[in-house]
Amino acid sequence: MSGGSADYNREHGGPEGMDPDGVIESNWNEIVDNFDDMNLKESLLRGIYAYGFEKPSAIQQRAIIPFCLKKWYEDLFTCIHQRN
Repeated sequence: MSGGSADYNREHGGPEGMDPDGVIESNWNEIVDNFDDMNLKESLLRGIYAYGFEKPSAIQQRAIIPFCLKKWYEDLFTCIHQRN
């Protein structure tokens, strides 16, 4: 049985787009250190805080805003909902 991405990772030292030292390439350099400054919908913020999250993780500080600014996320959610 083929490992697919595991084979790629073993051969190239990490997931595609990540160098072997663990650095993810990105052209986004803004870091937002709290959820309130991410311009998220109030209902989403309430859910985040209701689950006990107080501060975004390092990846969330760098990824939430660029993710929300991309149009492709709508296509991703549409695809996920169609599969369920």
